[in-house]
Amino acid sequence: MEPATVIKTESLFRNPGYNIRYLYSILHTFITYKPQTLKIKTASGNWGGKAHVVAIANGKSFGNKIFIAPDSAPDDGLFNYFLGDDVSLLKFPLYFTKLKSKNKIEDFKIQIPSVQINFYR
Repeated sequence: MEPATVIKTESLFRNPGYNIRYLYSILHTFITYKPQTLKIKTASGNWGGKAHVVAIANGKSFGNKIFIAPDSAPDDGLFNYFLGDDVSLLKFPLYFTKLKSKNKIEDFKIQIPSVQINFYR
């Protein structure tokens, strides 16, 4: 959802200031965003389906302390990915609160696996 939020923020009239535009964009995107059909392939397995959020992490958090992978270790040679499946939008505020407080989300539609990712040139 983040790319859609940034695009919305940049398209708004600049007078109200960035923070107000960004807050409006988050709320607008949150309400109007449709889950995207994705495929994730790793050495340990594949996933396919609709998702609201996918984030790849090599650390515990990103942004303003959003702990998408609280058990991640940057030096373990693994990446974690946070997958928010086709989760009800009504649950997102609760999940966001849990992510901010480093609590794990107990929902089968939220996955945070560790995987080996190889990059090739």
